[in-house]
Amino acid sequence: RKEIGPMTFDEKKLLCISIGLLALWATGGKLHSIDTTTTTIIAIALFFFPKIGIMDWKFAQPNIDWGSIVMFGAGIGLGSVLLKTKAATWLAQVFVNAFSLETASVFLLIAIMAAFLILIHLGFASATALSSAMIPIVISIVMGHSAEGLNPLGVTMLMQYAICFGLVLPVNSPQGMVAYGTDTFDVKTFMTTGIPLTIIGYIMMLVFALTYWHWMGIA
Repeated sequence: RKEIGPMTFDEKKLLCISIGLLALWATGGKLHSIDTTTTTIIAIALFFFPKIGIMDWKFAQPNIDWGSIVMFGAGIGLGSVLLKTKAATWLAQVFVNAFSLETASVFLLIAIMAAFLILIHLGFASATALSSAMIPIVISIVMGHSAEGLNPLGVTMLMQYAICFGLVLPVNSPQGMVAYGTDTFDVKTFMTTGIPLTIIGYIMMLVFALTYWHWMGIA
């Protein structure tokens, strides 16, 4: 802290803007109706505003990782297209019919649906968007399943966990893109770590589905 020294005036302004932005995000829909996109644009505008702001375009242009922003935008765009064109829903139905999930065992149902959700996440930059598209389909599948002792709520919750496996590509999650934007690693390095973690996580899901979750009556 001694080497860093006291906070500069610009750092204090950055802190105030960041706290205000977080407050607006946290209270959206409760204390006000301003969406997160609008509040973010306002905060960015304040960053560049004369006297109030903390940077100008000459500083921002060479220091912002524009490639990451474009890639993240492309990922969001792809996910939006899959939703709006109903391609994601069509793909899920084809998947269900191909593996006859309506009559599969509970373990096979969990294994196949989890694998499908992990794979389709490669085309989404947001787990929230993927959940909005896929969870209603998951609910319809488990509600129409003929297996005895199936817990629809439990299986749906487990599939929501599977959606969180956005570890393969940086664009699969906002936090992955933030890390990628530091230029300390490339996509290949990210995949070298992400693919083994995804495989380990998937195997652990299957182990728990056979043991602990089954004993608890979730699966």
